Amino acid sequence: MSKKTVKFNTKGMVCSACEMLIESSLSSVDGVEEVSSDYAKETTTVTYEEERVELERLIEKLEEAGYEASVA
Repeated sequence: MSKKTVKFNTKGMVCSACEMLIESSLSSVDGVEEVSSDYAKETTTVTYEEERVELERLIEKLEEAGYEASVA
């Protein structure tokens, strides 16, 4: 399986609790391998299996959690 890493601009993060919420939300997606968020930079980096997860699904999960997301 092919792994891909993508970095998102994640607007709306204001604290470490936001990081944990995002990491928990994205980690629940089947095929996501690793998630790292940085509220100070408002970025989220995700490593996932391309065959199992579509990029749009990751953006959707970020938006469902209450954040604006776009590929950096």
